[in-house]
Amino acid sequence: MELRPLGKRVIVSLLEDHNISQSGIIIPDTVKGSLKRGTIRAVGSEVEEDLRAEDVILFTEHAGTQITVKNESYYILDAEEILAIYENAHF
Repeated sequence: MELRPLGKRVIVSLLEDHNISQSGIIIPDTVKGSLKRGTIRAVGSEVEEDLRAEDVILFTEHAGTQITVKNESYYILDAEEILAIYENAHF
């Protein structure tokens, strides 16, 4: 990662949600809800130890600032904007 977040911030890449349910129903974006999943790519020096690079997290759709680096989209989030960490995430 070419960027290093400062303070209590993390850099996250967004995980795309599947638009098709297990039973084959197409789910429109308006129904998915206001939460996003992402993978932490870098962690600031003041972030608590329970957040690490490669953790899969849950955050609200309005959290953070979206940026683009070398045609890749990322979010810079305050650690406090992270709602949860997925344990043993296999998506």
